[in-house]
Amino acid sequence: HYPSGEKPRTEAVTENEEAQFQRHQGEGNIEAIDFTHAMLTLAHGPIASLNWPAMSMDFRVNDPALLRSLKPGQQVAFEVIEQTVGEYVIVAIQPVDANAVTSQHGAH
Repeated sequence: HYPSGEKPRTEAVTENEEAQFQRHQGEGNIEAIDFTHAMLTLAHGPIASLNWPAMSMDFRVNDPALLRSLKPGQQVAFEVIEQTVGEYVIVAIQPVDANAVTSQHGAH
């Protein structure tokens, strides 16, 4: 016989991971990409779900393949999770439609 919590464990871990890793969405401009360390520097707008103001910061990406189609100067939409306390990691990122963004948008 399995112990009482054994069989639903896989399901509980999945739910726990989703609860633990809340996704936060933001948009920003890529300032630099470090392919060696799978990091990028983003000048992002405010992220309301984290109470973050607009700022520039470095983010690690959970999958280095996410960086392949990106380049500095691009406007992007991204999602981050807090992987460990205070460490936010990009789990999804994609360029924003260039037609929807004016060339002046990121030049403050």
